[in-house]
Amino acid sequence: MDQLDSVHYLISSELHQDVDLIICYGLDKPLIKSLPTFTIPYTDYFSRFDKDRKPTIERVLSLRQAEFNFDLFAAIFFLLSRVEEYAKDDLDVHKRFKSSTNLLVKKGLHEYPVVDEWIIAFAHLINEASNHKLQINSKFKCLSTIDIDHVYAFKGKPLLHSIGSSLKDVLSLNFKRLRDRFQDFDPFDTYALMHDINSRYDLTPHYFILTSDKTKYDRSLNPAHPLFNNVVKSIAEYSKIGIHPSYYGSESLSSIQKELNILSSIIGSEIDTSRFHFLRMQLPDSFNYLESIGIKEDYSLGFADRIGFRSGTSKPYYWYDIHKDQVTDLLIMPFQIMDVTLNKYLQLDQKEAVMQCQLIIDRVKQVNGQFVLIWHNSSFYDHEGWAGWDKVYSEILAYATA
Repeated sequence: MDQLDSVHYLISSELHQDVDLIICYGLDKPLIKSLPTFTIPYTDYFSRFDKDRKPTIERVLSLRQAEFNFDLFAAIFFLLSRVEEYAKDDLDVHKRFKSSTNLLVKKGLHEYPVVDEWIIAFAHLINEASNHKLQINSKFKCLSTIDIDHVYAFKGKPLLHSIGSSLKDVLSLNFKRLRDRFQDFDPFDTYALMHDINSRYDLTPHYFILTSDKTKYDRSLNPAHPLFNNVVKSIAEYSKIGIHPSYYGSESLSSIQKELNILSSIIGSEIDTSRFHFLRMQLPDSFNYLESIGIKEDYSLGFADRIGFRSGTSKPYYWYDIHKDQVTDLLIMPFQIMDVTLNKYLQLDQKEAVMQCQLIIDRVKQVNGQFVLIWHNSSFYDHEGWAGWDKVYSEILAYATA
């Protein structure tokens, strides 16, 4: 990484050419003593950069005698670049970065958009101490996103597959599921329901659709199946479509390219957004693959097993590739909450789930950030533990858009 001995930020609140404020980083003395001068502690984080080195991170940014309480630049860079996720060996069962090793989780700060809060505090403290009028121009947004891992639960599945699955239901005494196999309505056919709920709050959901070959963790209909094509084309008429790279696709550029080509050919247009299936990705390779095939936005950055802010922010930002030492064109769209996290990982009841979501939404609104929710078309199936969760889904979106 290029050595960073000092960074001088000269900010004028009136946008005049005249300098009327100095922010020092790495300097012992201000350049112009007559001007208001503030110092960000320089910790040589950048000049002696090491991927395993963790900067100081505080819950609150404060100012004392014109000096901030920690190296703000180093902390923000560390969190947004996701440097702590590079080439990790201590992974979970799906070979994903363990949330328990996230520095914010260790400090109990993962449920706060600390980066957004720091930036707001930075502007406020300077304004208060110098009578400036630094402003952060952003507005709260709510994005509804939906993953389709299984187009249908039963419909369209090969006969032998259906027979084998039926036998499993019998052996496990799951007679409710067995009965559902012979109903006219497929429990994963919730597209009209989701469209209705989102329309109620004037939202246009963004769908991410799995189009891979069948594996242990990728078990949707074959993309060539007419039923698959019909569903995807129908959704594309009223929503944006993104790829949902398969479980093993995150490890293979050719696989992601193939899946992208299939989905693009079905809807007849280019696709430039993505979210990894199982949120399974390896940095920097997975993001490099996306960028190389023309993906402009990725929606994978969030926790699978807990709610909150994996990179400390609710706002979109361009990914910085540590290995290339440069900002890329891939826009990261962090999410904060996923349905499976609430119901399966955290095992919250419906009331608790809504309350936890409201708390996160409030914190995103306080920083005028972007609230991103993940739901699945399969997360309404009564006999798989989702009875009543359509109301949870609706309540979350209602609160976010109020």
